[in-house]
Amino acid sequence: MIWTTRIISFLEEIGIPVKEQTLEKDCFLPGVEIQSGSLIVDRSTLKYPGDVLHEAGHIAVMTPEERVQSSGNLNASDIPVHTLEGYELSAIAWSYAAACHLEMPIEVLFHADGYKNDSEMLIDNYTSGNYLFTPLLQYWGLCTLGLQDSGDDREGYPKMKKWLRD
Repeated sequence: MIWTTRIISFLEEIGIPVKEQTLEKDCFLPGVEIQSGSLIVDRSTLKYPGDVLHEAGHIAVMTPEERVQSSGNLNASDIPVHTLEGYELSAIAWSYAAACHLEMPIEVLFHADGYKNDSEMLIDNYTSGNYLFTPLLQYWGLCTLGLQDSGDDREGYPKMKKWLRD
């Protein structure tokens, strides 16, 4: 799985810790789990490399304090539900930007067995430039939306200004 290797290298470069080890229990997504702000990846049970990128998106959009406290099923965490919903949507947008950065085919990220049967909708929207779920990324200073007229020649989303929320 070349994409798994490339994704893990990228995540380590941007500061998301990744540990490769056997996961003894069933995970929400096969072969990948969040533990104390790190991603645990079990290549023997991982079905979709894009799931690693999506779960990394959850870590990236959390505050540093939330990151170190996050483990397992985030819905069972102390993070308020409305915040988790924003994080879920933001993780989708973040993972798409990361996939673009890695030049990964969008179908690897938005695979047919994920996203509650909305993968085709996500592929259609993102490939047509309708970048869903990006406002919080801009609010947190991770990206800008649209071409900016600031003189720095930086493009807007899906280019990221930074990958981790402060």
